[in-house]
Amino acid sequence: MKPDYGIDVRDLWDDRRFYVREHAATRQLVQWDLVVARIGLAEDGETVFETLPYLFRAADRDDLLKGLKKAHRVFTQEYSGKSLSEFFKTMAPVFHKLWLERVALAPRPKIITSDGEAFIFAKVIFDLLDRAAALRCLADRDDIVNQSDGSYVWLEPAGNGQRSLGTIIIEEQRVVFETTSQKRAEKARDELPGLFGAAVKFRAISYEDVEQVIKRAPKTMQRKEPDIPIEEQREILREYYESYYRKWLDQPVPVLGNRTPRHAAGLKTQRPKLIALLKDFESHSERQRPSGEIAYDFRWMWQELGLNRE
Repeated sequence: MKPDYGIDVRDLWDDRRFYVREHAATRQLVQWDLVVARIGLAEDGETVFETLPYLFRAADRDDLLKGLKKAHRVFTQEYSGKSLSEFFKTMAPVFHKLWLERVALAPRPKIITSDGEAFIFAKVIFDLLDRAAALRCLADRDDIVNQSDGSYVWLEPAGNGQRSLGTIIIEEQRVVFETTSQKRAEKARDELPGLFGAAVKFRAISYEDVEQVIKRAPKTMQRKEPDIPIEEQREILREYYESYYRKWLDQPVPVLGNRTPRHAAGLKTQRPKLIALLKDFESHSERQRPSGEIAYDFRWMWQELGLNRE
């Protein structure tokens, strides 16, 4: 990539590699972007985009290529003798439709929890009848972690370790359990009264989906300058991302068939999906850099998983 001058591209149809002279796109494209466009020669003989490029996610590559090759087989059977360029001309409206479906009008991604349940903000509310007794019930339990701020994390077994079910908050007159799925909320409703005994009494459950939170956020949140200097923010986030993604390698991922990335890297059927996922991570991160946002460097992950970064 040479900003304001051009980009190096790889033709996924026949694996040719060449340089395209381009100005505006060099400020918008990042590595791994999938671009659909017609190219040709300018008057000075340099290769240029002849049409406005359609930009897809890196993860769309395999699906688009598979469909394209299938369409080409049908085309050659029906129109023997016609050239490849004629085939691609017939595909122009198809690419436009796919871009609308996958990019411009793409549905919001479905968010799920680590156990495959729909992600939803839930609160399970109990009346607090005896504060001292409630605190005694939470003490010295292996599945309850005191966070020293009036809240406790409730854990359950998961694989070789434990995972969080949600957070128990002890307030003045109530106990609130906050979690991220209906199933976990119902589990709290049914099991926490047994844990607390006569110290609490169930009152209600409230649910709020992600869309509701997004719509409400602009009305309740006000922009203000952060109190933490930007360099400290970067270091805090870098440490958080480092810890998160090191653990992510050994956690089940739904898009990988609930296999861990480390497991998927060794499977012929799942490896392409994992590679596409890493490319999407990198593309998103690279788009954050020009605007000054804090971006994470994922390059170490390829070597850690034994994958070729092309």
